[in-house]
Amino acid sequence: MTEVNFGSTFRIPVTQPGVNKAKKVKLKGLIDSYGGLVGTGNTGYARVSVPNEKDESFLRKLKSIGYKVFQVFEGENISRKSLDDYIKSC
Repeated sequence: MTEVNFGSTFRIPVTQPGVNKAKKVKLKGLIDSYGGLVGTGNTGYARVSVPNEKDESFLRKLKSIGYKVFQVFEGENISRKSLDDYIKSC
């Protein structure tokens, strides 16, 4: 994957109050559509970097499926391969 200039990096806990298995599946689909990382289990964190122009759309979709708790990091040029390392360093 080539380096892409991203605006925001999100870390979303997969397990949250009010989130059932169907919503977790929707989250995995959303994260995959943005080229992010999400584990195969039902716990842990989803990680994704989103371009500035798609931040609002991503947040709207995230909240519409029931995810209200997440962390936002500002970051640029983060590849999928180095996404975890970047979040750990913040």
